[in-house]
Amino acid sequence: MIPMKAKLIFNPASGNPTESAVQLVELLGHLQTQKIEPEVILVQPTHRLHLVARSAARAGAKMVIVSGGDGTIENVALGLIGTTTTLGIIPTGTRNNLARSLNIPTNNIADAVALLRHGRRLKIDVGLMRH
Repeated sequence: MIPMKAKLIFNPASGNPTESAVQLVELLGHLQTQKIEPEVILVQPTHRLHLVARSAARAGAKMVIVSGGDGTIENVALGLIGTTTTLGIIPTGTRNNLARSLNIPTNNIADAVALLRHGRRLKIDVGLMRH
């Protein structure tokens, strides 16, 4: 298997924050098993995630992996609209609505990581809703 470089945006505040350190170590182990070499960014409140993702895409990232909940995933995805960079999703939030609708495992990090290597790449529609 050829090593693949990726940007990993990890939100330690998603889901149960007391489990985030263990989740990150587990996630990094599974990425290593799949020969995915991430550059890790830990989400800070001051980060504008769509700009972080857009910057990664402009720098040539083939994949931006986001580990977090629906809000984190949405903000990263906004930065990738119109690019050829693949969004990889590792759901670690509370509800994980997008991951569930895309059939990404929400309770098994190893299975979600395996999809990054062996899953199908899908194009999905995006929209804007104001309320």
